Amino acid sequence: MSERSFSPDQLAVMMHSDDRPVVIDVRRPADFAAAPTVLPSARWGDPDHLDDWSKYLPRDKHVVVYCVKGGNVCQSAAASLSDQGFEVSYLEGGIRAWEESGRPTISKEKTWPRQ
Repeated sequence: MSERSFSPDQLAVMMHSDDRPVVIDVRRPADFAAAPTVLPSARWGDPDHLDDWSKYLPRDKHVVVYCVKGGNVCQSAAASLSDQGFEVSYLEGGIRAWEESGRPTISKEKTWPRQ
């Protein structure tokens, strides 16, 4: 399998389809902690511990990963997931491109309240 990239517009269409992808935020822990928002329906997965959480991903769904800028972090995560047999893509330009395109994000506080 191989990984491919999606533009923010392409991902937005996918997220509103009947066959929604599983969206994983793979920003490094410090970047994730400093950021106030995530993409709608996104889950966070530490890219340095991908093997710990990838086993819980559904095998019958497309997986889309994103990081800050769509660079090495999410591309490496996508490659690793592809090697594990997942149908996977990464978001071109990361969450920055998503926000710059005017697409919505949601507050982490509503998604992951502090304990």
